Amino acid sequence: MKFVMTTSCYSPVERVADEKHIQNLADELIKKGHEVHIFYSWNANRFKKYAIELDSTEIRKDANGSILHPVVSPAGSFDPYLGYVLGTSPFVEHSFNNLIKDVKPDVVHHHNIFFLGHTILRKRAKYLCLYTPHDYWLICTHIDLLKNGNTICESKSCMSCGLNSMRSKRIPQLWRWSPGYKRSIRDIDLILAPSQFMKDKLKVELNNRIEHLPPFITPQEYIKKSQFANYFLYAGVLSRHKGLEDLLQTYQHYGEQINKKLIIVGRGRLKDEIQEFIERYQLEDKVLFSGFVNTDQLWSLYQDAEAVIVPSIWYENCPAVALEPLSLGVPVIGSDIGGIPEILNKIDNNLIFKAGDVKGLSDKLITFDKNKYKPDDLKSVYRAYYSAETFISGYESIINSVLSDKFHHKQ
Repeated sequence: MKFVMTTSCYSPVERVADEKHIQNLADELIKKGHEVHIFYSWNANRFKKYAIELDSTEIRKDANGSILHPVVSPAGSFDPYLGYVLGTSPFVEHSFNNLIKDVKPDVVHHHNIFFLGHTILRKRAKYLCLYTPHDYWLICTHIDLLKNGNTICESKSCMSCGLNSMRSKRIPQLWRWSPGYKRSIRDIDLILAPSQFMKDKLKVELNNRIEHLPPFITPQEYIKKSQFANYFLYAGVLSRHKGLEDLLQTYQHYGEQINKKLIIVGRGRLKDEIQEFIERYQLEDKVLFSGFVNTDQLWSLYQDAEAVIVPSIWYENCPAVALEPLSLGVPVIGSDIGGIPEILNKIDNNLIFKAGDVKGLSDKLITFDKNKYKPDDLKSVYRAYYSAETFISGYESIINSVLSDKFHHKQ
């Protein structure tokens, strides 16, 4: 079969979680003899400040054999704004139309398309249209279900939230209330929700067929020692909704009782604040802030950690940072929000604490005993739910089911 994957960004260097998922999915499909094309915005890559060497629209292959189709718009860095603000980019539309015409895909699988525009969801030919929600873009102008970009959205007021987007430095997306957007969504044959939580949230507002299919992780090979020991690890975006302030306050108030250090790695807006916090409360002996680390370094830190902490205070979907250490047999401690508990309940619900509860988190860290969690048991959970074999089996089964339903419907 011929597959086309769409995504706003696809870095040639350090790929973020959703890009890694696309890369890994392409790997597995190609191993099975399928043909994979990846359609993305070169200008969005530049917008994200990725290191890009590509200077033309020349089709080239990724290392796994997937064929890359970067869209280089004459509008330059302004083009991603068109997709984001207007919901469409004429140049993206033109390029996507040509790709569909040339490739004639059997399946078009959309991923994060916020910079490409919703109109590419509309079918151009007879193919199966899939969509994986890596975030809440389909139903939320902020994509994270944070009201005005700050607090958890428990009672929706999308219009006022959208119009107040400027407060959180986001441009309003007025197309979200247009008939055209509803038409685009109707063309999605199947939504593959990475978490049951995501599926339930989307079901409230959408009439599309939605299946829960957890993502998969491909563990890094040949992992070196990290040169650190006896530490908890936080890895990810440095922002408030990730619960970093709660984690730091835990070490501020209870650090003397926690017999393990904390290593924080990642990049984001809180970089300077984190460093200032460590210095202000003299936590240098307890908290090590390393900033951004590359993929090899991250997996080394995973492997040697006592546990990885996921203290989010927003509706996480199915975070890779919880699955990657699990694939190495390393336990995860996480908050009770979004899709995080779905992962941790498969291990031990004692690893879960109430989101935003500093005292509850400190209790977990103080009493944590890694010896309770055998690496082989954790790896067996990974293999059963989050391995490539499990995912591809479910992926092919769901696709065949949808195609069969469409065939019988026509009959």
